[in-house]
Amino acid sequence: MKNFRASRFIVIAGIIIISLGSILAGGNSLVMAQDEDPPAPEDGSELVVPVGDEYLFTNLGFGESTLIGPYDSAFFGFGLPPDWVLSPGSKLNLDLALFLEDGRDPTLQEQKDFFAGTLEVSYNGAVIDTILLNANGEQSYEISIPEAALESPNDDNRQTLFFFLVSEGDCTYDRQTSLVIRQTSSLVLPHQTIVPDIDLTKLPLPIFQTASIMPDQAVLVVPDQPTEAELQAAFAVSAGFGRLSGGNLQLSLTTVSQLDPVVRDNSHLIFVGKGAGLPLLGQVALPAPLGGTEFSASGAQADDGIVQMANSPWNQSKAVLVVSGNSDLAVVKAGQALSSGSIFSGDPGNIALVSGIQPAEVAYSTAANRTFTDLGYEDIVITRVGVIRESFNFYIPPGQVVTGNASLELHFSHSSILNYERSGLVVDINGDLIGSVRFSDDTAQDNTQRFRIPASSVLPGNNVLNIRADLIPVDVCSSLLLNNLWMSIRADSILRIPLSTAGPSDQARIIDLEVYPELLQLSPAEDSFVFVIPQSDVNAWNMASSIAFNLGDELSWSIAEHQVVYVNNLSPEIRQQRDLVLIGRPSSLPLIGELNGVLPGSFSGDELSSQPMQVNFRVPPGGSVGYLELVDSPFGTDHAILAVLGNNDQ
Repeated sequence: MKNFRASRFIVIAGIIIISLGSILAGGNSLVMAQDEDPPAPEDGSELVVPVGDEYLFTNLGFGESTLIGPYDSAFFGFGLPPDWVLSPGSKLNLDLALFLEDGRDPTLQEQKDFFAGTLEVSYNGAVIDTILLNANGEQSYEISIPEAALESPNDDNRQTLFFFLVSEGDCTYDRQTSLVIRQTSSLVLPHQTIVPDIDLTKLPLPIFQTASIMPDQAVLVVPDQPTEAELQAAFAVSAGFGRLSGGNLQLSLTTVSQLDPVVRDNSHLIFVGKGAGLPLLGQVALPAPLGGTEFSASGAQADDGIVQMANSPWNQSKAVLVVSGNSDLAVVKAGQALSSGSIFSGDPGNIALVSGIQPAEVAYSTAANRTFTDLGYEDIVITRVGVIRESFNFYIPPGQVVTGNASLELHFSHSSILNYERSGLVVDINGDLIGSVRFSDDTAQDNTQRFRIPASSVLPGNNVLNIRADLIPVDVCSSLLLNNLWMSIRADSILRIPLSTAGPSDQARIIDLEVYPELLQLSPAEDSFVFVIPQSDVNAWNMASSIAFNLGDELSWSIAEHQVVYVNNLSPEIRQQRDLVLIGRPSSLPLIGELNGVLPGSFSGDELSSQPMQVNFRVPPGGSVGYLELVDSPFGTDHAILAVLGNNDQ
C-alpha cells in the first residue's frame, strides 16, 4: 500500500493490523510492526544533528555523487527558513575523492604530480572556485562563498550548488577520471533572524519552505468543542498544506486549551474556527481583529470566510494564520479556499474575504484538447548529457471519465550528433508507460509522434505526464559546452483527452487497500466521502487531520470538499449516499457495533474479537494495536467504508 508510509510493511487487502513491537500476519490481513524511534537514514548512517551554523550534506538530503570524466555535473538545491538572512562568512567545506586510472601507467595512482582536470564550483549561479584535480584519493577544500553570491536568483530564496567536472585528458589518453563528492561535505551558513514577510498570496510561505535545511512545523489549533463545520474546515486546511508542501510539513492538531506554551512559542500556528472558541487570537495583531466573539473585517458579509495572517506575538519569527469567519458556513468557505492553495488578497496582502466556493465539477470543466501552453508550460530545451525527466501536470475533474480515443501528440526535435543506438525518449502517465521513440535522423527536425493513452491511466484529480529523454552523444568527448547536445519539447504539443460524466458502471469499486487513496476519489463532488469521528476525542481528530493531509498530498485536490460528521449525528442519508472514513477507538464509534460481521475483523469494546486469519494471535496486556479495514458499505450501493481504528490512543 504505497501511500501508507512506515519503516517496514507488507500489503494485503481487507484488514490491516498495526502492532507496536509485534508482528501478526496471515490470511486476508496485513500486520505491521511500528517503531517508536525515528527511522535511520536509508544508507545506514547515523542521523547527525547540525552544530551551530554548519550543515552536513547528509543533513541536507544529499547523498554521495560520483562524477565521471570527461564531462559530468551534479546539482544540489535547498531552501532556507523564511526568517533567515545569510551573513558574510559563509563557506563550503568540500570533501572529495579522486580516482584516476590510466591504462598506460598503472602506477599513476601513487604519483603526486599529475593533472586530471578541473572541478568548477558555483553557488547560486556564480562561480566561487575552480579546483585543480592533481592528487588521487581523499582531499578536502575550504571555499569561501562571496557575499554577492548569497543572494538567490529564485523567487522562493532556494539556494543552489552546481559542480562541473572537466577532464578532457580522458578523451586523448587511455584513462578514466572518477570524482566522488562526499556526503560529509558541509555548508557553513551564518545568518541573522528577521521577521518573515507576511503575504497570503505567497502561501505556503512562511509556514513551509521547500527543501528547507530546518524542518518546518506547524500546529492546527481548533476550539475545545468544535462544531463539525469547524473540523471540516480544519481538515480542509490540512489537505491544502499536504498538497502545497508535498507532504513534507510537520503538521499536528490540538485544541486551544491543550496548546502547549512551548509548542506555541516555537511553531507556526494555524487557528481554524469561529472567534468565540479561539480567545487566544485576542493577543494577535490581526488586520481583522477579534473583538469579543467576532472578527471585525471591513466589507465582510455575515457568511464570508476570513483568511488572515500576522506575525506571532509569542515568537516574531513565526506566523499565525487564521482561517475563520463569524458563522460555521463562513469557516467552511475559508477552509476550502485555503485548501485550493491560491488566495486572492488585496492591499494589505495579509487578509482575504471569501464570498463563495464553486463545486469542483462546475469550477473545473476542461477542454478535450489542451496544448502544453494551455497547461501553463513553455517550450523546453534540454542541453544535458544523460537521462533527463520533464513532468507536465494536468487535471481531471472528479466524476469525469475518459471517452473516445485519448492521445498525446508530442512535437519535438533534437541534435543530430546523438548516438542513436542509445538515445531516445519514453513517455508515461502516472507511471503507466504509453510509448517510446528511438531517435534517428528522421526524428531530428520538427518531429511529431502520437501516443495512445489508455483510459485506465488517467485518474480523477491531478495527473502527471512524464517525458524521459536519454541524450547520449556519438562521441563522449564532443564539446558539450557548446550546446551541441540538445532536445526541445514544443509547447504546442497537444494532449487530447475527451471526457464525459461518469455513469454507475464507470465507478465500479475495487474494495482493496491497494487502491487507497484513489478509492476515495472515484465519486464526484456531491458524493464525496465523510470523516466520521467521535465528538470528544482530540486524538481521533488529529489522526483525521493527518489522513486529510496525506490525501491532499497524494490526490492533489483542487479544493477539499469532504464532510465531517460526529458519529452520533450520522444520518441515514449520509450512510447511504457517502463513502465513510471511520476514525477512533471502536468503543467510541457505535457504528462499529453495527458493522461487526461485515468488517473483516469484529470488535468487543476496543479489542478484536474475531480475526480473519489462519493463525490468530493474542495481544499482550497493554499492547498497542491499530487496525485498517475496508469493506463495501452495507448501507448504500457503490460506496465503501474505511475504518481506521486502534485499541488505545497510541
